[in-house]
Amino acid sequence: MGELVLDEENTSRRDQLLSCFKEDSSLMQSISTIPPELQLMSEAELGKIFRVTPMDYALKKQLWNKFYEVEKLGTMRLKMVDIYGGICSNQYFYNELTKNPARVAWLIVPPIDTDSLIEEAFRFSFEKVRDGILNMPITEKSAPIILKAFQYFADRHLGPMVQRLETKNMNIEVDGGKMNQGSVDPYEIEEKLREIRAKLLPSKDVTPKDE
Repeated sequence: MGELVLDEENTSRRDQLLSCFKEDSSLMQSISTIPPELQLMSEAELGKIFRVTPMDYALKKQLWNKFYEVEKLGTMRLKMVDIYGGICSNQYFYNELTKNPARVAWLIVPPIDTDSLIEEAFRFSFEKVRDGILNMPITEKSAPIILKAFQYFADRHLGPMVQRLETKNMNIEVDGGKMNQGSVDPYEIEEKLREIRAKLLPSKDVTPKDE
């Protein structure tokens, strides 16, 4: 068994999904044959065991979208034809796809939260870039790089300059109808940039050039 183990929350979500198909004896039979070690694996780990095809992705997306719909409605009942309909035939689904335990296990595991993965990757990259900037000697060559990185993270945190100006002009309290000056001055970042430029290389133009 690999290192990526399905956590308790996703195991619970999978069980909720399966409860929607308990009347589908063929599907439940296929699920009952999934080896215990596969039942403990995450989506990422299961995807390494077999070649995931575009059809697999389409089925998984349809499966979980339908589940979220019935969960919201509170009906918690699904028919498999609503999942594979328009994607593959009944014969292919039951006679081919469900015969692969790893593929079935992969389908019924909750999909990876891509937003969380992207945010995690950004945080990791941010720390690496931050450490690199802090340890980078300030020279004529490195100064534009430092300033450009500074501007990028400022835009990420505060929003682009145009957006910050619009926010400043439209920052109105709905309930009181009064102008509400935010705690962050939208011009603060530009002032900081000017100060850094003056301290780094006062005789050189180190303003980052747009590529």
